[in-house]
Amino acid sequence: AIGFIIGVAPPAFIRLLWRRPETAKLQEAIAGLMRAETPEQVTQGVLPPMLGLVGARAVELRDSAGQMVGSYRPQETRDDEEVEVLELELPEGSLSVWTSRHAPFFGEEELASLRTLGSLTELALDRARLFSQEQAARRALEEADELKMNFIALAAHELRTPVAVIHGVIETIDRRAAELEESQRKDLEQMLQVQATALKALVEQLLDLSRLDAEAVAIEPSRIPVRKRVEEIVAVTAGSRAGEVEVEVPTELEAVVDPDAFDRIISNLVANALRYGRAPILVTAEQENGQLQVAVEDRGEGVPSEFVPRLFERFARSDPSRRRAGGTGLGLAIAHSYAEAHAGEL
Repeated sequence: AIGFIIGVAPPAFIRLLWRRPETAKLQEAIAGLMRAETPEQVTQGVLPPMLGLVGARAVELRDSAGQMVGSYRPQETRDDEEVEVLELELPEGSLSVWTSRHAPFFGEEELASLRTLGSLTELALDRARLFSQEQAARRALEEADELKMNFIALAAHELRTPVAVIHGVIETIDRRAAELEESQRKDLEQMLQVQATALKALVEQLLDLSRLDAEAVAIEPSRIPVRKRVEEIVAVTAGSRAGEVEVEVPTELEAVVDPDAFDRIISNLVANALRYGRAPILVTAEQENGQLQVAVEDRGEGVPSEFVPRLFERFARSDPSRRRAGGTGLGLAIAHSYAEAHAGEL
């Protein structure tokens, strides 16, 4: 009789004695809950000792929406094994425990412990998720701050050259006006005009990037005739070199796009091809599965393979292009940002 009672319904003090090692592990896991920084650390730290407390085969923790937030299954259950699932309701979810007929005795104390542990785990998971979100937000702010500082430094560097040239020309004209010949004065005025135009273009590009970064560019699609629009863009962008650009776009092709974004993207691609590529430059367009695809192709040497990952970085230019032509290294970055703002890709 005594053996039967101890084996089937042991007194509380015997159960506590038997489960002292598991209880110690569980208490250590509870202490570690507050140190856990990720949901994975929470579940990995508390579910295994929770399983050991009741000698179960597997345990799952679900949130209030029924989504599993953590599980622990040290071994697979055999098909011929009799398995019972114990469902415990928690304040913000549920706990499922897989047991067999060989599992230790389940009493009210064990069930109460499971419920308490499940509730503590839910709180720890909420804390870990908030901590992860806070860490992600902090990293995003740090990256944005670093991007801003780099952008300011690069912009100041690029602005310095045209500003210095303009200042030098103005100083020369102001102080040595009487000494300058007419041809010298014209050369200086022409240099002043070129640098002022370059400075204006650079400032407009920087303003474009700042608006794109701030998501202040309004995308308002409308139906446009693609060929006519491309021909207008090429005429304005290429100027006297328009003859080097061929447009092969079906006359009847129409598309629903934001005209300003379309102009910015295509003009920057054409300007980039004119500056760094080689004629003839070919602009083609087609519509497939409801998407407009435009390609600007030149016959130049192409982009060095090692530079491809940096192709859309601001102020980035490969060494060959830097030696061969001017430019700010902003054109492709602006075109890429406008394409993304238009829910497209470049």
